[in-house]
Amino acid sequence: MAQITERRLETILKDYADSLGITDAQRENAERKYTAIGQWLDSGDFFKDYAPIIYPQGSFALGTVVRPGSGEEFDLDIIVQLTKGNILKSPKEIRQAVKDRIDENRGDNPCLGAEKTTWPMCYTLSFPKQFSMDVVPATYESADTINMLKLKYPNKEKLFDGIIKVVNGNDDWLASNPKGYIEWFDKISKESKYLNDVVLKNELEKLPAHQVRTPLQAIVQILKKHAMVMFSDDEQKDNKPSSIAITTLAALSYKKEPTVYQALKNFKTNALRILGDGLLLQNPTNPGEYFSDAWEHDEVKKQSLKLWLDNVDDFIRQLLELDEAATIEKIDELLSMFTDIPLLSDDIFSSKEGNGIIPLTRLLELHHIPNPFPASQNLYLLSRRYEPFQFLLL
Repeated sequence: MAQITERRLETILKDYADSLGITDAQRENAERKYTAIGQWLDSGDFFKDYAPIIYPQGSFALGTVVRPGSGEEFDLDIIVQLTKGNILKSPKEIRQAVKDRIDENRGDNPCLGAEKTTWPMCYTLSFPKQFSMDVVPATYESADTINMLKLKYPNKEKLFDGIIKVVNGNDDWLASNPKGYIEWFDKISKESKYLNDVVLKNELEKLPAHQVRTPLQAIVQILKKHAMVMFSDDEQKDNKPSSIAITTLAALSYKKEPTVYQALKNFKTNALRILGDGLLLQNPTNPGEYFSDAWEHDEVKKQSLKLWLDNVDDFIRQLLELDEAATIEKIDELLSMFTDIPLLSDDIFSSKEGNGIIPLTRLLELHHIPNPFPASQNLYLLSRRYEPFQFLLL
């Protein structure tokens, strides 16, 4: 069988990314539901002076949703932003008011039938076999704060108009910029595919993200799917790089490559350059927020990020080994190879291993392979990759 051509591979990758997303019917159902919830909140006594608006953030707004397994709900993040009035209530009081309104036992309440969970930063509504909606209370940011950011970062001035304050876990407000992030990602995404077609590009800029299929959206979906598969074990799910971290790395790494495959092939190199030696990842639309906080003081998560980048690189190289008759099912088969790899846990690290040195004996145990080395030799795996092996005798 002939080896796959890049042209055929590009078609398969695009089709595969399309298969990962939600259907138009699922999107329309979610939009109807969150619109109805917004109207329900707006009609409540507590909110009548605050003019709340409701809008999506994250993958749903970016057009990069990846459906979970069969029968599971996809995630939908919703902002409930108070837009008017002198808001003197504490974040805790506003979060409680949202909860109380959602919990009202009335027949016209669109939240009836949902399973409800309270979290420090949001209120989750799970509609079985449909979607899980995180409702995040928010309010407007002060004009002084927004103007200060515009003066400090003049090249991003337009992005700061949408900065808001969301409830954090300490009963305080936390700066956030979901609209600015969507605008930032959308600009990169739409420029990528139609850079040389000015007329079409102008038309595309009028469309919402989910109505446009660009290489960057496909790249994000494939990378997120890879991470979901790699960290599917219950003990490893917490070590998976977050969706927002993957999305940000993908967008920052994207250099307007004309194809999904070429951009994926360059992803690891570009991502490591962006992260630098400190593995820092700043929110490009909210300078005070670092997505790398998730792994900065957690060695397991830090090494898991490196291991994920290595395995993405392996996955991309193996794509070219497919044959010309391959279909999107072959992508899933290839991804399944990354579910049985030795991931990291706290017990791997000691004072000697804190710099990323892994005991070889531990790696062999994870693979259930007998140790061929004398007990007196303490061999450590220096490379995060398994080919070639690099050893250190200590």
